[in-house]
Amino acid sequence: MHPDLKAFLLQHEKRIAVETIVHESGHAVASRYLGEAIDHMVIMAQLPGGWSQVHRVSPACPMHECLIALAGATAHRIFFGTEPSRASWSGDREDFCRRYKELPEYKPGLGFLRSHYRALRDRIKEVLSQPDCQDALTVLAGKLITRMKGDYASLPGAEVEQLVDPILRNLLSS
Repeated sequence: MHPDLKAFLLQHEKRIAVETIVHESGHAVASRYLGEAIDHMVIMAQLPGGWSQVHRVSPACPMHECLIALAGATAHRIFFGTEPSRASWSGDREDFCRRYKELPEYKPGLGFLRSHYRALRDRIKEVLSQPDCQDALTVLAGKLITRMKGDYASLPGAEVEQLVDPILRNLLSS
């Protein structure tokens, strides 16, 4: 972990911007970890909650989409040690449920959904809790916060990959 950078982010005056950026960085790091290409990232950190998106080059397989959908809230939990607000990840829940129904092992029923959700949530938490993933998340979030112009920041996919891929290389090769 980059302690100075994390301390900077945690103390930044624009808490909404930092929370939004960490959330979206979680999606981006999970995407790159799973080998998914990113076209660009956009952050609009206005009150309340902000708006942001990671645009990938093409949709991933349903399992990857489910994991990526859970990665934003998971990154928030890991980085801040708190639960994100329900409003901040309602779109992620919708994405997860839509993609979940595309899985070959999908079975209708709330009990199956809950148990599978927990298993996938635990899997992405295991991935994002690795020190290299945390470093990638912190570096990407730090770059985005330096790109903020007012309440807006963006980053092209090639730059995301240049920042994240070298950090993740050890994980990806093992």
